[in-house]
Amino acid sequence: VSVYVDASYDDVISGGMRGDIAENLRLPKCGEPPGNEEAGRICERNSEVYAGLNMPEKSAAWSLLLILLRSPPSEDVVMADFVTRIAKYYLKSGDYQIVSAIIILLTCLGRDELCKGVPDKDHVLRVYADVLGRWGKIRGRCEVSRRIKEGAVEGGEKHEGLEI
Repeated sequence: VSVYVDASYDDVISGGMRGDIAENLRLPKCGEPPGNEEAGRICERNSEVYAGLNMPEKSAAWSLLLILLRSPPSEDVVMADFVTRIAKYYLKSGDYQIVSAIIILLTCLGRDELCKGVPDKDHVLRVYADVLGRWGKIRGRCEVSRRIKEGAVEGGEKHEGLEI
């Protein structure tokens, strides 16, 4: 994946990923699994971020994810299918940002089985972490990199992140 960034991180790049979205998207804190209420607030906040940027499709994806997270476990098949379809759709256009945020939320909730249809999750996270680094968003890069499974990173070492 080639990423071209001008002087301003706010410029739109491949797949609609944007620095201003990265600043405003809410992710669970590493090592602190969110409860269901916090996960709901994360989905609502991320939906608002995209709605405020006139990206109704991505806003709707977060709203639907919230509805599915509140549904009973018997609906997990439907949810896993939704996550797979959303991931494939956005990855096709090169938007690793929204897919990474969804992967991180579900993984932190202990619901990684819902991401089983997402192609190469660690690669998705690695690409997004690289983009964040290019934008100079070191804290965000570290938070995303910490979610990459050990051995999935080139060189075989997990990035431990940076305490700031």
